[in-house]
Amino acid sequence: NEIDVQGLKQLLLNLEKNININQKLRIKYSDNPTKFLNSEIDLDEAIKSLSVISTAPNLFQKLVEYKAVNSLLGLLTHENTDI
Repeated sequence: NEIDVQGLKQLLLNLEKNININQKLRIKYSDNPTKFLNSEIDLDEAIKSLSVISTAPNLFQKLVEYKAVNSLLGLLTHENTDI
């Protein structure tokens, strides 16, 4: 799987969308984890889809430019340690 700048943008937009949805549902249903379980799965899949970037070191600078590093670092403090 080769990735270009447009593909990277799509992956990062999907990641941000899933981060935001997950955060909103975790807040709204903090007492009922089954309500946000699907958003956890979607977020996990979005994170895993980024693995293709490891084959394109030429795009690493774009990760910084698009501020993706901040989002990824933020996920290190996610309540679900599997994320």
